[in-house]
Amino acid sequence: MQDSLAGRTPHIDRIGISYMYFGAWQSKDGFSGHEFHVGPHLMIVSPRQDDFQGFNRDPSNGMPYVAHLPHRTELYLVMPVRQWDERQASYRDLA
Repeated sequence: MQDSLAGRTPHIDRIGISYMYFGAWQSKDGFSGHEFHVGPHLMIVSPRQDDFQGFNRDPSNGMPYVAHLPHRTELYLVMPVRQWDERQASYRDLA
């Protein structure tokens, strides 16, 4: 991630997993004004980029999808945990 953000080609030598608890704003078509919020999600990188080629690229349907950092071609898999507007049950709700 640091290499990509610094404009360098990332060196991915093993599977990496990250979690974004608050989610992120994404653009379905790459244009401003068409953003939506992706809820909490896992992100997975792999040294085998070919593994990601067949995945969905539409982040708006709530299913796992592949994405890339701006101005980069390396893909990573995004796996939504829940939609951003779904209320998460609290411990009190379960009691």
